Amino acid sequence: MVVEKLILFILFQIAWFSAVLGGAHELDFAASCPALVLFLVHIFQNHRRWFEAATSVAAICIMGIVIEMILLKSGVITYRGLTASASFPPLWILALWLAFATLPDGALSWLENRSVLQSLFGAVGGPLSYLAGEKLGAATLHGSFTFAMTVLAFAWAVATPLCFRCVRFVSKV
Repeated sequence: MVVEKLILFILFQIAWFSAVLGGAHELDFAASCPALVLFLVHIFQNHRRWFEAATSVAAICIMGIVIEMILLKSGVITYRGLTASASFPPLWILALWLAFATLPDGALSWLENRSVLQSLFGAVGGPLSYLAGEKLGAATLHGSFTFAMTVLAFAWAVATPLCFRCVRFVSKV
C-alpha cells in the first residue's frame, strides 16, 4: 500500500515537471500527456468504482479552473504556454489540475479526515509549486512576493480540504 502511494506520488511529480516545463517551452499538448496517463492509472486502479473516481476528478478540475481564473483575473499570475490567455488557464495548467485531482483519492489518501494537515499541506505546497513554476519559466507572479504567496497560501489552504471533501461526498452519493 505504501509503495503504491509512493509510485503514484512519483507519477504525479513526473506529470508536474512535464506540464510546467512544457508550458515554459510552449509544448502544452505534449506536456499534458503524463497527467492524462496518471488519470488513466487512477481510473484503472479504481476500476470497480471508476465512475466515482472520474466524477471526483472532474469536480476537482472544475474547482481548479475557477481558482485559476480568479488568480488570472485578479492579476496575481500570468502563464506562459501555447494556449495561455489572460482569462483562462492554459492546457498545461488544466493537466496539472487533472494530475492533482488524483491525489486525494490516491497518493495523499493518508490525509483523509485530517483537515488541519490538509490545509497546512495546501498552504505550504501550493505556493511553493507556483514559485517553482515561476523559477522554471512557466509563470510570472505579480505584485509583491508576500502578497502573491499570501493569496496562493490562502487559496490552497481552502482548496485542498475541499478536494478531500469532494472525494468523500462523491463516494457517498
